[in-house]
Amino acid sequence: MKIENLNTRIANIDLPTRMGAVAYKLTGRHASFKRFCKLFNIDLGKNFNKDHHISNELSNHLFKFEIFARLYEMDYYKEKSPEIIANFLGKNTDDVIKALRNLEPQLFSPIGLMMNKEYNFKYISSFEIDKYLGGNYDFLSYREI
Repeated sequence: MKIENLNTRIANIDLPTRMGAVAYKLTGRHASFKRFCKLFNIDLGKNFNKDHHISNELSNHLFKFEIFARLYEMDYYKEKSPEIIANFLGKNTDDVIKALRNLEPQLFSPIGLMMNKEYNFKYISSFEIDKYLGGNYDFLSYREI
């Protein structure tokens, strides 16, 4: 299916515009939705409030990436190690550890060793690490005019 046809089909669906409903349908949690928008530079046009509305255009944009948003949500809450993250991203484990050290310094001891090495990265997004390492997610960004 061509992207133009997909855009037309999405435009004809009555998508929610109330922030709370959009957040719940995309990620299942308001907090996840806020993190998702912040990480991927999605401008809601105002501070998040579950009762505020967003534009139809923004709602259309967000729902084009509904599957990606759910994948982000599942990844964020999944227990994972640097090795699992590296494998998921197709990156070198050492590069992932360096990114983690910069993004989440509190997870490392003063001498540089990770604390509780195995599965202490449950609330860290693999996508945030990938973005830090140069992954391009510009296709997700949105700015209200």
